[in-house]
Amino acid sequence: MDENADHAASIYASMSGTDSFSVISSNPSIFTALPQPNSLVLTIFHRPPSLSPPAQIIPITTLSALTESFLPSLFTSTLKPSSIQTRFLRLHSPQILEVRIPLPSPTPSLDSIRHLEALTAFERNHNVEIVVQLNTPLRSHPRLCLFDMDGTLIHQETIDELARTVGRYEDVSAITARAMNGELEFKDALRARVAVLKGVEETIWQRLEAILKIREGAKDLCRGLMRLGAEVGIVSGGFHPMVDWLARELGIQHRFANRLSSALTITDFGPKLSTDSTGCLTGSLVPDAPIVDSHQKLSLLHSLRVSASPLPIDPPIFDTLAPQTSAASPFPPRFRPIPASQTITVGDGANDLPMLRAAGLGVAFNAKPMVQQQAPARLNGSSLVEVLYLLGFDEGEVVWLTREEE
Repeated sequence: MDENADHAASIYASMSGTDSFSVISSNPSIFTALPQPNSLVLTIFHRPPSLSPPAQIIPITTLSALTESFLPSLFTSTLKPSSIQTRFLRLHSPQILEVRIPLPSPTPSLDSIRHLEALTAFERNHNVEIVVQLNTPLRSHPRLCLFDMDGTLIHQETIDELARTVGRYEDVSAITARAMNGELEFKDALRARVAVLKGVEETIWQRLEAILKIREGAKDLCRGLMRLGAEVGIVSGGFHPMVDWLARELGIQHRFANRLSSALTITDFGPKLSTDSTGCLTGSLVPDAPIVDSHQKLSLLHSLRVSASPLPIDPPIFDTLAPQTSAASPFPPRFRPIPASQTITVGDGANDLPMLRAAGLGVAFNAKPMVQQQAPARLNGSSLVEVLYLLGFDEGEVVWLTREEE
C-alpha cells in the first residue's frame, strides 16, 4: 500500500469532520500490471498576445507543420516524421494541437524533455505553451482531482480580501511580504495574519461571498470531471467557511482548509456553537486542527487516493492476491487505491508544488513564475476548462462533458 495510507483515516477524519470511509485499499501487489505508456503526447496551446498583429497569429495547420518538422531534431533524429500523429483539438483561440510520438529509446525523463532549451525556444518563438505527458489508455479517465482555491478556483486571495474588507489589509500584507521574503514560515505567517483578524464579526463570511470571483471555467471543469466519474476536492490554505461556500457553488464533495476559532465553528455537518459567544473571530486557529500547508496538501492527495477510491476488487479473481485486512487495520479488505497516474492537481503557489509533482497530471494555472518553472505542466489561459484538453478531448467532447443537465 502507499506509504501514506497508514495515515489516511486520521488525516481524512480530522480534516473533513467525518470518520467514515466507503472504500479503502489493502494490497498494492495487484497494480503491477497498470497500462504502460506507449507514446509521448504534447498538447500545444497557441495563444498570441491579444494585441498581436495578424502576422503573429499562426494558422493551426501551419503550427502543425512547424511542430512536425521540429520534433525530429528534438530527439536527435531518432524520430521518423511518418510516426508523428497530429490531432486538432480546438480550431479557434486558443488553438490547441495534440501531437503523439513514439517513446524515444532510451526514454529521457519527462522533466528533462520539458526543460530542453530547444523546446522552450520553440514556445517563445511561436507564442505557444507545450505540455508534455506520457500517454496511456488511462489518460482520459481521471479518478481524483484536487484544486487549490485562492488564485486557482477563485481569482483572489481570501485572507487579503477579508483583511481589505475590514480595513486591516496593510497589516496583513506586511506579514505576507515577510513570508515571501523567507522571514516567516508558512505556519507562522498564517497564525500572524489570523491574529490580525481578532474581533472581526463572523458576518464577514457572507460579505465575502459577494466579493470573491469564481475563476472562469471552474464550474464547467468540475462538472466535466465528475461526469467522467472523478472525485473532486479542494485543498486550500484558506479558511473553511469560504471553502465550504465554494464547494457548494461548484458541487464539490471533498474540501479541506484551515479552521478559524470563533463563536461559530463551521463543520461538515453544519454550524456548531463554540464556548465563545461573542460572535467574532478570536484571532487564532482551532486548536489541534491540522494546518493545510504544502505537506498537508500532499498527504491529503495520498490519503484521498485511498479513501476516495470507488472501485472494489471483485472476488474471487483477486482473492489470492489480496489478503484480508488485519484486525488492527481501519480499512476493509479488497479495495484498490487510485493510481497516481489517474490523479490531477491544479494550483498556483509554491505550497502547491509537492502535490503538483506527485499527481499524474500536475498543472500550474496562471501561477507564479517560480511555480511555472518547477511544475510538471503549466497553463496561462483564462479558463480552467483548458485542463480537459490535456486529457485528450477535443472541443466537441469538451462541450458535451461540460453541458448542464437538461
